[in-house]
Amino acid sequence: MDGLPEAGRSARRILILKPSSLGDVVHALPLLAALRRARPDAHVSWLAATAFAPLLEGHPLIDEVIRFDRARLARAWRSAPAAAELAGLLSRIRRARFDLVLDLQGLFRSGWMSWVSGAPVRVGFADGREFAPIFLTHRISCDSVVHAVDRNLRVAHGLGWPAAPVEFPLGLREPEVEAARVLLRGVGVGMPSDGEFVAVLPGARWRSKLWRPERWAALLDRLALEGRTAVVLGGPGDTGVLREIEAHVRRPVASLAGRTTLRELTAVLSLAGQVICTDSGPMHLAAALRRPVVAVFGPTDPRRCGPYSPTDVVGTAAGARGMRSVGARLSEAVPIAEGAGAERAADGVAEGYSLVEEAQRDGRRTAVLQQRVEGTALRVVSGRVPCARCYRRECWHQSCMQRVTAGDVLEAVRATAEAG
Repeated sequence: MDGLPEAGRSARRILILKPSSLGDVVHALPLLAALRRARPDAHVSWLAATAFAPLLEGHPLIDEVIRFDRARLARAWRSAPAAAELAGLLSRIRRARFDLVLDLQGLFRSGWMSWVSGAPVRVGFADGREFAPIFLTHRISCDSVVHAVDRNLRVAHGLGWPAAPVEFPLGLREPEVEAARVLLRGVGVGMPSDGEFVAVLPGARWRSKLWRPERWAALLDRLALEGRTAVVLGGPGDTGVLREIEAHVRRPVASLAGRTTLRELTAVLSLAGQVICTDSGPMHLAAALRRPVVAVFGPTDPRRCGPYSPTDVVGTAAGARGMRSVGARLSEAVPIAEGAGAERAADGVAEGYSLVEEAQRDGRRTAVLQQRVEGTALRVVSGRVPCARCYRRECWHQSCMQRVTAGDVLEAVRATAEAG
């Protein structure tokens, strides 16, 4: 694009617009790393939602975090204090005199903020929603199915910033990790060495992403029978799901659910030997920390938002198909078409995945695809139904999630442990 690489080389004040959600913020970290490698002397600001700002505040690669309280500022049209706060935020952005703004959110409000900033170069995605592209000076085109990390790195490429190696700088400090060890000891998890417990995160923002509480309970019981120490984690919004799990579980379970800040959660995950979860923000944190992940997926497409491995070097399990070097790097049991379409559907997901097993258990069809990247195993498990990857937040039957049993997930956990 005309002038874009030059802007990438000369920009001195850069604003990243990626306020939410947690997983999306994590997905933008490789772009931050690429930015800093290319422009180590630039002043970098990041506009982040209040809930996720703690992940970025104090980060060694960021000079300034601008907090954005979406819920409060949404009342600006009917609340004088909120209107004044919004005016102050916009004035702060304008006064900063950014010469480059990266709109990674791709929504009307982020596009509008980029325009309000007055920056001469405003970069974002050509397929942004809610008319966001009209506020941009440069628009980056992406394939329809591309992982969110790769999508952000297209922006870095357009600016002339080398994307490799793909890194997720989370900025964890050793005192934070030590504090996490104290938290774990407080729930009876001794730590002779790191990696001796399984982190279990049942929560998710969408109801359609939730797995049945009784199956989480059965999984926890079976982990205990195998001698694996599990620690349940989650935020305040997960309390209802966690109470239901507690009602079904037969054995005592160590829990830090609702008792950690975002940075404490990150530090605890960094110590886990394995992580079992749904498609959620903590899943992306775990993958960024290079923890072995087993995730239960359904309404979303792991090629676009599955756990992503922070490396450019891709290795495959014996007998598996080759994979592209930058993309969605994971293992999964994914929904694939029935009958004659099955082979073509499997080929359709081969870019980024390797098929190593197909199975039919008790009438439930699954296809298991596996990838190993430098000893880190990432695996997704999902029921094989035609309506999977529908991206519906509500679903009355949730077939893609509910066809997955505790045994299916436990098998994936065993295989992931062996791969690691």
